[in-house]
Amino acid sequence: MSGKKVFRKKVVKKSPKKFAVEKTPKKKAKTDVKKPVRVIEKKPLLTGIKGFVIINKDEDENYFYLDVNRNKLKFNPGQFVKFYPNPEDPEKFIAVSIASGTEEKILRFIIDRRGKLVSGISDLVIGDRVHIEGPYGEFLKGVKRGVFFAKKASIAPILSISKNLEKGMLFYENMKRKEISMEEELKKKKNMKTIFVLMNEQPMGWEGELRRIDEVMLKQHISSPKKKEYYLCGPSSFVNRIKELLLSMGIPDEKIKDEKWD
Repeated sequence: MSGKKVFRKKVVKKSPKKFAVEKTPKKKAKTDVKKPVRVIEKKPLLTGIKGFVIINKDEDENYFYLDVNRNKLKFNPGQFVKFYPNPEDPEKFIAVSIASGTEEKILRFIIDRRGKLVSGISDLVIGDRVHIEGPYGEFLKGVKRGVFFAKKASIAPILSISKNLEKGMLFYENMKRKEISMEEELKKKKNMKTIFVLMNEQPMGWEGELRRIDEVMLKQHISSPKKKEYYLCGPSSFVNRIKELLLSMGIPDEKIKDEKWD
């Protein structure tokens, strides 16, 4: 072996290339600051009981008569509901009294054809769904006896309470006979005597009164008027006139209850 030194080339190992790794961002600490939420304006939703269906509909020159399934709705005689002809429109309703009795399986409504939303009512047919909200009011709650006054479609709450009355008397005033609602049914009631009053017509064979209600008429039909309780229902002009008449006869104000329809 010679004495020459042998130099070996030093091999330098290269480290493999490093590839960038995507780091998961750290979660920010929760704060009490909430992001602003975009508010989308919506129509108010109907919150009452739904699922009412028209099961019968009649009409005449002055009124619509609607029978709706009861749907387990509990009410007291004389109460009213908000009636929505179109369940999808929560801004259009009419306040209407229930005409049926508490033991009946249907809800009956008498609606004046000259009132608001007439087009919505006239378009309804048997099988249509409507929305009813309520009931409301305590006008005739617990009443068993009394003298009642009504005009036109305001007969509805009186018809309802008549199913539970022990004894009553009704003065039903209208301009013409065709404005009388449920005339035959009222004539058949044994627990409530009805005095039919017409102000602008004298039909053939008419047996009722033919002038507006006055003191002479009331004293002719009511014995001991100061001992009775009085319930007035109808347009403001009618209710105010009858109330003034009763007060002028010495009837105490606390014995007079009223519900104005306007």
